[in-house]
Amino acid sequence: MIYFDTLKTANEPTTAGMDVHQAKTLINIFKVLLENQHSKQVTKQILELVASQCKAEIKAITWMMGVFGTSVMVAILQHNFVHKRKNSLQLDQ
Repeated sequence: MIYFDTLKTANEPTTAGMDVHQAKTLINIFKVLLENQHSKQVTKQILELVASQCKAEIKAITWMMGVFGTSVMVAILQHNFVHKRKNSLQLDQ
């Protein structure tokens, strides 16, 4: 938790001539911003969890790309085999 003295911070702008209501509103906005930033800090455990999830996804994508690549290679070989066979049959006639 971040310590934020709103009264002290609100008194500084009012002594400089800002309206009290405006100063309090401005300080509340800053307070909310600081609290939100503090609550969204990333811990080492969260980073490790995300890293392990990314590694798992990369492994899955690698596996899928391997299957896809193999399928393409089989299709190309099959295509070449059929056309070579067709060409050799035409040459025999």
